[in-house]
Amino acid sequence: MFGKPIVMRPATENYRRAGSSISNWRSLHMTKETQKALAIIIASLGVLVILLLWANHLRPHP
Repeated sequence: MFGKPIVMRPATENYRRAGSSISNWRSLHMTKETQKALAIIIASLGVLVILLLWANHLRPHP
């Protein structure tokens, strides 16, 4: 009766730890297509942030 939760607990902890930490993503094997897609997404997000900051800077302040 007490054996089942003890056996199940490490699996749930490992799953929660893998889901919460970004550092474990590096251990996953990523193909070149995935890396290219991630690079494009990150670059486009950076461009969006720069454009938003620039537009906010150009806006006339009263």
